[in-house]
Amino acid sequence: MEPQFFVGIGAQRAGTTWLADYFATHPQVCFSPIKELHYFDAKYQPGLCALFNDYFANQLQNLPYPHGAKPGSKELLNYQLIGLRVAMVNDSRKYKEYFEKVLYEGARVFGEITPAYSMLDSVGFEAILKMYPKAKFLYILRNPADRYWSHLKFHEGRKKNFSAMEKAFECLDNPQYALRSDYSRTLAALNMVVPQEQLLIVFFEDLFNGLSMNTTLEKITSFLSIDFIMPDIRPANESIKKPLPEMYRKRFYRHFCNVYQFVSHYFNGQIPESWLADMQNFNS
Repeated sequence: MEPQFFVGIGAQRAGTTWLADYFATHPQVCFSPIKELHYFDAKYQPGLCALFNDYFANQLQNLPYPHGAKPGSKELLNYQLIGLRVAMVNDSRKYKEYFEKVLYEGARVFGEITPAYSMLDSVGFEAILKMYPKAKFLYILRNPADRYWSHLKFHEGRKKNFSAMEKAFECLDNPQYALRSDYSRTLAALNMVVPQEQLLIVFFEDLFNGLSMNTTLEKITSFLSIDFIMPDIRPANESIKKPLPEMYRKRFYRHFCNVYQFVSHYFNGQIPESWLADMQNFNS
């Protein structure tokens, strides 16, 4: 049986790094050694994501060629994979060649997770399907206010002079932040081109809830036709701890209220408690 391609499309700050670590250690999954390839977003959302092409080009330029490295060595493979990522900019065939380079016998699925793919429109998702017609799409949703706040906190810990509190309202008008919480837009684009049986949507709140974690992860592994393996529950890539003030949550909810309502309708009201609480508390 030919291995199945899959792609995780986000959302950012919704457990994708943890899930990538899970896939990377799963014996039936050939997961991209470069977790976030940023190929489709850089190509189909260049206004927001073209900088990733420069990032990989600079990385390759500053990476010395591993002279004397044995064929198949980690050093040589890493150099070749970054080179293939750079070559993808002008040759889409290099995307497939990248995975062919690392695909191993016994892998049932292969793929990558790039949360920025959640910013693609239907043209971008259609491009993935043209390359892999049976591609499976995995999308993790997180309470929009919590996701947005976690995104701000993440950058607070990594950007000089960036304050989540000070930038909170300003960044609501920045698509690099707000667009990633616009699940209604992403779901509408996905539903235009992706067959229902090739799309799985789960909630962050279920995946990282001790009572439902295994059930949700089993749903993911079943969707990908791989065996369920008990996970290591340690969180990955945590942002700094700073509770979301109530007045900020209310403002974020009002900004994303259409997203809450769309997702609630999409799932017939079967959404996590934190989503429902925000809708009940701030709808007046």
